[in-house]
Amino acid sequence: MRIEKQKRQKAESIKESKKEVKDQAEARQKIALWVVQHYEGAEPIKTIEVGKIKTHGILGAGGSSVSIVINSKKKNMIEGIGVNEQGNPTSAGFSFFKGLASVLPKYDIYVWIAKPTQEIQDICDNHGIADVNGGNILTGNNAEDSFRKIIWALQQMAS
Repeated sequence: MRIEKQKRQKAESIKESKKEVKDQAEARQKIALWVVQHYEGAEPIKTIEVGKIKTHGILGAGGSSVSIVINSKKKNMIEGIGVNEQGNPTSAGFSFFKGLASVLPKYDIYVWIAKPTQEIQDICDNHGIADVNGGNILTGNNAEDSFRKIIWALQQMAS
């Protein structure tokens, strides 16, 4: 009796897993189409690599997101495209195209979620741009340190 129950549970688990894989594949196709419709660059889109849809927070309370790479080039990576429960993209995400390096020197404060690349960190250091860990603000982990750094940078701008 116990072995039959285990076999039944295993069969159900496999069935659920296959459904999840199918749902992910369908959602990833929607995401690829959405990217083609919403992004353009200096070169045409030839390939889109859509990562696994990640769920954030406890029981998905933080929503879901996905990362993509266009034309197999890391410089064409877009992180954090929001995805709703139906697998449809809901927000644009964070683009890591080379454009950031060219516009960053115009700013006084750079609040980041993902740790900056060495190139971006060097730009901040060389131009006196305050770089602030925004992840601390979002999570509440050492948020005071990040807020202090923002306030200090604002005071520097005012003086």
